[in-house]
Amino acid sequence: MSDFKVSNIMRTEVISVRKDTPIGEAIREMIVNNITGMPVINDRMTLLGIISEKDLLKLLYDYENNLLNDKLSGDEYDAEAYNEKNELMETCSYLLKDISKRELLDLLYECGTSSVVGDFMTEEVVSLNVDDDLAKVCKCFMKHSFRRVPITSQGKLVGIISRKDILHHIYNCQSFFKDVSGRTSASV
Repeated sequence: MSDFKVSNIMRTEVISVRKDTPIGEAIREMIVNNITGMPVINDRMTLLGIISEKDLLKLLYDYENNLLNDKLSGDEYDAEAYNEKNELMETCSYLLKDISKRELLDLLYECGTSSVVGDFMTEEVVSLNVDDDLAKVCKCFMKHSFRRVPITSQGKLVGIISRKDILHHIYNCQSFFKDVSGRTSASV
């Protein structure tokens, strides 16, 4: 069952960023590499956080929210600006459900030219150890809604594993399919 260890499934070439990486650069990396998130590390490869598409939605929200807050600033309640803000947020919610990942990331890039990864990253990161088994990885993915988990060894980032990586590994293990169904993967 050693085939089902994290160390045999994880990818060791990990695209990562630093806390002080400009957010536009991080978005560009995500677009170019067609990924949905990246570990945030320091110079010693210590895992500090993760930045994901979900984190970047905060950038778009903050950008739109700040534009409208400029209209709301002042001592008097401005009902027109308040209604405009609510309409904009409803429109954003409606548009985001149909926007492609690339279009969204392009828009976020335009909004975030002065921000850095540390402003938006998630600091409380769930990670797994290089010696963990597949059952622990699957349990982790079922418990949480994220798509990837950083892999560490002695606190240092050594890899990453995604839900898709696990599915590829299971599919490629004929012994797994034979054990489960009594047939080989050629029969599946």
